[in-house]
Amino acid sequence: MRGYAVAAAALVGMLASTVFAAGTDDAPDGQRAMASNQSIPCAFRAKVVEVRKVEEPAEFRGYVIDADPQWEITLDVLPHTNKTPFQPGVRRAYIADPETVFGVAADKVQGHYEFSYTWNIGVEGKPEFEAFKARPLTPAERGVLRAQADLEAGTPKVLYSGKPWSADRALIDNETGLPVEIVSGCVVMKEQIEEWNAYNKTVKEASNQTGGWGETSNGLQLRIWTAKRTYKVGEQIKVNFILKNVSPAPVALLDGTDANHCWMHRFTFADADGKAIAFTSPDLLFEGPTTTSDKVAPAGCARHTVVLNHWKLAGLGHPYTDVGTEARSLLVTGTYSPPDGLDMADKTVWYGSVASKPVRIEIVE
Repeated sequence: MRGYAVAAAALVGMLASTVFAAGTDDAPDGQRAMASNQSIPCAFRAKVVEVRKVEEPAEFRGYVIDADPQWEITLDVLPHTNKTPFQPGVRRAYIADPETVFGVAADKVQGHYEFSYTWNIGVEGKPEFEAFKARPLTPAERGVLRAQADLEAGTPKVLYSGKPWSADRALIDNETGLPVEIVSGCVVMKEQIEEWNAYNKTVKEASNQTGGWGETSNGLQLRIWTAKRTYKVGEQIKVNFILKNVSPAPVALLDGTDANHCWMHRFTFADADGKAIAFTSPDLLFEGPTTTSDKVAPAGCARHTVVLNHWKLAGLGHPYTDVGTEARSLLVTGTYSPPDGLDMADKTVWYGSVASKPVRIEIVE
């Protein structure tokens, strides 16, 4: 039975190559046509989902790599733009021996790999897939990959290891305003450090492209950041207010005294050309109930998360409309200013007005 299945799979491969050469628009996996009789070096990255022995009778639901495949590997191919057979998504490949491809036994194969091969399209005397090999990603490559996934999911953070984190210090990175995740104590492996450093570098570079700290006002700085730059219509847009105390004394930053209400955190809006957009502000800002104040030590930070969708914007030929209900490009600037004349017993309460640098947000269909 295996011989018939392999022959059938080989025929499918030949037909696939013919389709690429024919110039049709419905090539497998959305690929465009390519001329026959050529050999193309290819590479892609993927997470290995499963490696299992092929059972009789064999049923091939993917790409047959070797002439007599004994193993099926299920791959989650990462996004890329190459017009080659292994397109992003779940793909299956059939191989003779995992050790030949991965360099280790089947039960040792796990995690993310970079695959390379030569794709022979209609080349006489050569298999369609040649020299199919996989190498595990380096620690730095894994760190970048993880950071990209977190940025896409809207959950970037700064990874910390080393001396114990002070119990009275907020888990916020003072450079970027991103949340801090403690990943280890004092003793870590070299590979772990390489992965964490690559993760932090990728996240910080992305964070630095989405705004920055505004001018200091009365010893306070403000930065706002969003987990990503582009959002789809209807998607919730969370904006993080990061307030940094750059004064030599502790300060108290007011939130609200009522669940989900606050009048201190505000935004101004402009279009892509920098022209101001009229808006109306909501009363409900926060994701959940807020505290009366945050005590922030010198060089410390406080972070508050605000949902931008509650604001209404004018323009685009309509009355005021909630942010995020239509496609548009925005420049968003955050401001923080307690109301004048507020009588508080705590004399450390910060007064004044401070603004962030603007952040660009793209809302797309």
